[in-house]
Amino acid sequence: MNGRVYPQKVLSREMNKYVKEAVDKKIAYSELSHPNSMSINPDNISHRILSLTEENNIWRGRAIVLDTPKGNIVKALVKDGGVIGMSTRGLGTLKDSNDCKIVQEDFVLKAIDAVLSPSCIEATMTAIMESVETFYCADEHCYILAEDIKRTIKKAPSSQLEKKILEGWSRYVKHLNF
Repeated sequence: MNGRVYPQKVLSREMNKYVKEAVDKKIAYSELSHPNSMSINPDNISHRILSLTEENNIWRGRAIVLDTPKGNIVKALVKDGGVIGMSTRGLGTLKDSNDCKIVQEDFVLKAIDAVLSPSCIEATMTAIMESVETFYCADEHCYILAEDIKRTIKKAPSSQLEKKILEGWSRYVKHLNF
């Protein structure tokens, strides 16, 4: 743990700004490990953030691991059962307070990197899917089923995410085999 505390107001401001300026524009590229620089080095890109949402002061995100040298390292580590953390990279000042460092108003979020040792144990990658929400539907019932599966997966707590994805896939395949 790095002992940093992000006030909700500061983190929400920067996450929402990052969504608007990078995620929505499909340029939210990030790296494997925090570099010494605040700029994104194309040689180190491992993933792109697809979405970030806040619920009850907890931010959750979706990312696609890219077919780059660093992305392939992330894929291999997770495929082998490893855990990859996610960590914000930014600039700003800190204020010491009771054994922790409070991130100040001047904080600017630059990226959300994949790291081997996240400062927050809950900030980890929980699943990798090879394709993103791809459904082939030949009829209206299939589209309704696909939307229901997406909603169920989206609502699933992280501890149930893999189970809900597999259940949804099973429902979809059964539908195709009428």
